[in-house]
Amino acid sequence: MYRPVGPECEAVLAPWRGRTGTGDGMSRRLQLGGLGLAVRDSGPADAPAVLLLHGNPDSADVWDGTVAALAADGGPPLRCIRPDMPGFGDSPLPPPGFDYRPGATVPLWDALLDALGVTGPVVAVVHDFGGPWLLPWVARRPERVHGMVVANSPYTPAFSWHVWARIWQTPLLGELTLLPSPRALFAWEMRRGSRGLSRAHCDATHAKVGPAMRRAVLRTYRAFRDLEGIFGHELPLLLRGLDERPRAVLHGAADPYIPVHHAEVFGVAPTVVPGVGHWLPVERPDLVAAAVRQVWAAAPAPLRLTPAGAGG
Repeated sequence: MYRPVGPECEAVLAPWRGRTGTGDGMSRRLQLGGLGLAVRDSGPADAPAVLLLHGNPDSADVWDGTVAALAADGGPPLRCIRPDMPGFGDSPLPPPGFDYRPGATVPLWDALLDALGVTGPVVAVVHDFGGPWLLPWVARRPERVHGMVVANSPYTPAFSWHVWARIWQTPLLGELTLLPSPRALFAWEMRRGSRGLSRAHCDATHAKVGPAMRRAVLRTYRAFRDLEGIFGHELPLLLRGLDERPRAVLHGAADPYIPVHHAEVFGVAPTVVPGVGHWLPVERPDLVAAAVRQVWAAAPAPLRLTPAGAGG
């Protein structure tokens, strides 16, 4: 059951109690400046908004458990906006001129919120490559951001790409990955990243990985070859933009792709969750939902969460 973290909870969320809306969470496609973007929008239209962005090789599906937990925890209603990054999930591959690099995607998120009529600040929630795709917008649009939640996402110039990223970044070798991958091998790799993933989840993710998404993966990772230069610029910009806005960082300790110490760069001590791997939003959506609640309810100061059953 949801428990407010302090008296400021009611000051922030009480005005939204009792509101109703028509958001059904079904995927629909928007046209934003000639770019097709699939988005799921659930919850009251005038409730505080949460913008959740998945990573690779995922879609908005990765947040299903988080949205369900927020709907069932007894807290005030929230509007959950879950886009599929261009080229991923149900979003079509963008035109060749679309740039996945930081800064270039900022107008996309402005256009999405404007199209959905979101005028108030949002809580930005990211996993995996959702960080590099969305956090540059957070840094450049602090007036549109109440706070953020980060789960197993790389954002430091000290980060080194894992072997699959290096393959995707290599000409010709990366193109070989455009061929369909066997479902069993795909599931094996996902479960290597998170042992708690079900085979059904892995198979459902694999079913959405078509030719367009495989090309989007190559374009994304090739746009992020220079991590030292990109994150060396973006991380200080993010921390300045956030200033004292509330944030929470969650990290699955068993992530083989992103070591735990990379979660320590966001200006708040991370909550490290033992026994959980890379796909923390799937394995522990309750923790992501609790982080969203606390960030929305918090005064503008960093905070730290302690998961049930974990050391303090």
